[in-house]
Amino acid sequence: MEAAGAERLIVYIDGFNLYHGLHDAAGNRLLWLDIVKLATTLRPRSALVQVKY
Repeated sequence: MEAAGAERLIVYIDGFNLYHGLHDAAGNRLLWLDIVKLATTLRPRSALVQVKY
């Protein structure tokens, strides 16, 4: 789903720190964070190529 001329985006996630940071901040409420949706919401004009954990 890459748009012509769109900037490519690769998201790198440190899973350990993401999990424990979310857990410490909000308990279990945010542990089901949708990384793809978050990335496409923050950078709607970019073409998300890959998410690496």
